Amino acid sequence: MAIVDQEVLSIICARSRAAIIRRADGKPIRRIIPGHRTVPVGIVSSLKVGLPIAYESPAEFLAIKVLESDVSVIGYMAQPHLLRMDDGARHLDFYPDIECVHVDNSIRVIEVKGSSDKRWLDPAYRRKLAMAGEVYRSIGYAFDIVHEADLRASRVYRAATIMWPSRRVVIPDRMVFGAVQAAESGRSNRRTIIDLLGGGPLGAARLDALAIRRLVTWSDVWGRSPAAVCRRVTTLESWNGWA
Repeated sequence: MAIVDQEVLSIICARSRAAIIRRADGKPIRRIIPGHRTVPVGIVSSLKVGLPIAYESPAEFLAIKVLESDVSVIGYMAQPHLLRMDDGARHLDFYPDIECVHVDNSIRVIEVKGSSDKRWLDPAYRRKLAMAGEVYRSIGYAFDIVHEADLRASRVYRAATIMWPSRRVVIPDRMVFGAVQAAESGRSNRRTIIDLLGGGPLGAARLDALAIRRLVTWSDVWGRSPAAVCRRVTTLESWNGWA
């Protein structure tokens, strides 16, 4: 069962004759069934979301790694809703790949284009994306089109790839408390907190896990400098982008 997001509908319809349709239970609007697809698909067990997140291309998996690692993101969903637009002649349906929510409650809709996705060559498809961008921006949503090649070459993705394997690292409670307390002082750098977490590669992995769990972060979150100053994650974290 799907419902129309009433809060958004009254705003969109007046401007662009469009509606956002979501499932009543908050789950993805469209299920991805791996055995029925001819493209690489999979499911990620997300620590941040607390739910399995399905993806239908390697490019989407790359974007999920970044969102899972970014402290400014408090949640995200694949296949989050249907955007139904009316161009005056017919309905145009758009299923975005991902929607994420930031700590300031702003919403970002993300369309990820894989290197093998040929739809981008179709002028009608590009026009539909342009219309979707206008609708999203009219209601205050950010809209990003992210290309796989650009994402793979980005500093953001390289850092997220390092952090990703650490998301389920076990950390003793006393170490969590000590690291968070040290970060709150604003005077401890990565080297100091890694030492508090056991030192070496394990200590670094534990610090990455605390970042993914949105407890501790550091200046230049996508950097790995031991001298980077650590701090407690707050509600003022800013979006770090895709670069």
